[in-house]
Amino acid sequence: MKKVLLGLVCSLFILSMVSCKGKSNQTDQTISDGELTVTPTITEANITEIPNETPTPGLIDSVEFSENGLEDLSAKLTHDLLTENFEEVYSYLEDTVKEQLSLPDLEKAFHSTVERIGELVDAISIKATTTGEYISVDSLVEYTENGLKISYVYNKDCKLVKLWFSYQPIEEEYDREKMEEIDITIGITSGVTVGEGEFPLDGILTMPKGIKNPPVVVLVQGSGQSDMDETIGGTSNKPFRDIARGLASEGIASIRYNKRFYQYMDQASDTMTIYDEVLEDVTYAIQYAKSLTNVNTEKIFVLGHSLGGMLCPKIAEDNSDIAGFISLAGSPRKLEDLLLDQSIEAVENGTVSESEKTLYLDTMKAQYEQIKSLTEENLDEPLLGANGYYWKSLNDIDTPKIVANLTLPMLFMQGEADFQVYPEVDFKMWKDLLQEKDNATFQLYEGLNHLFMPTTGVRDISDYSVKNKVDDKVILAIAAWVKEH
Repeated sequence: MKKVLLGLVCSLFILSMVSCKGKSNQTDQTISDGELTVTPTITEANITEIPNETPTPGLIDSVEFSENGLEDLSAKLTHDLLTENFEEVYSYLEDTVKEQLSLPDLEKAFHSTVERIGELVDAISIKATTTGEYISVDSLVEYTENGLKISYVYNKDCKLVKLWFSYQPIEEEYDREKMEEIDITIGITSGVTVGEGEFPLDGILTMPKGIKNPPVVVLVQGSGQSDMDETIGGTSNKPFRDIARGLASEGIASIRYNKRFYQYMDQASDTMTIYDEVLEDVTYAIQYAKSLTNVNTEKIFVLGHSLGGMLCPKIAEDNSDIAGFISLAGSPRKLEDLLLDQSIEAVENGTVSESEKTLYLDTMKAQYEQIKSLTEENLDEPLLGANGYYWKSLNDIDTPKIVANLTLPMLFMQGEADFQVYPEVDFKMWKDLLQEKDNATFQLYEGLNHLFMPTTGVRDISDYSVKNKVDDKVILAIAAWVKEH
């Protein structure tokens, strides 16, 4: 099935090997023949501690095929990886895996994964799960800048048929005297959940303590398959978690939730639209906010980032009773226009040959022109990472016309160092469209990037892999604006 993977999607380096069938019961991984995609999640509960004493290396036939036995073996192999005893780890690989992966490949994969996450702190936990004829074991290791998850899959001979590395954030504590975070579900009608969607989504309601009936802000992510925190980069920066907790410290509640095709990756159909990906679930989240008895349901705001910011006017049009919206790094332009500009800048600043640049841009521009002239005949074609139905649903939204007719309060915020949405083009276009309107506020932040975090000065996605947080002045400005309206 085609997946929408638009705009910025920071990919983790993953070592993936074949020759295994089955599926883990965790939502963050899929074990299958071929390539494996792993997305970072919060550490799961009910995990066992890693043994204090590393098991003594032994023959492969001395290991018991059981969850306890393979937890012990995985603890040993984790220790071997951390001490760079790669030969020992390699010796446990199943023969068909060795045919596809050399010892130098294993060393390179591990080094390239850990080089960007700081210094080793400690091995934290290990957890085994039995799935059919296989046992999967996840080992979590803490580094100073992020967590590393090492995932092992064993067959009945206790040989490794799959091994891969991914980033998994170590959950930060928050001030529980100031706020409470409550697990919620968006998109179903049972229990405390609200909505009628067929894809219930995990979410968090962040409530300030000591505040009666606070306003509530619904957070809407950018493009790509994003978790509720909008986790991004090699150090797993979490702009939506920063915003939610920062707002709670200022007495404002918030709702954040996984994007539909982050949580249901295999459910993205060939005819998926922007309504499937974003707009329907935003409405369910707003319905959830309206159902709460401990917030001010007359003061429900929407905060959208990037693609979410672009869609804020449409969200307001479809949900006319919201109190206002905040657009972070949004644009009134079409998404394909942004992607083309981003691609041209990336190629111009890149190090590839002129012939490669020409080939890439010619291909990009050809698909761009197809999007601009979509017909019923080419709706099924993949164009810039999405199908024609998706592009048509986006381009049927006339954002300039919609936003010009809105009367609710609107706050547009932009980072001056943003290389994806341009202050001199996109932010200016908002201002030009709304220059006669007194319900629109504009704020530009010097030195902040697309994530509203301090930039390192580079104009590429490596800027997002530096450990960082959303700038406090942005969160304080959002809070002040919400309270004012």
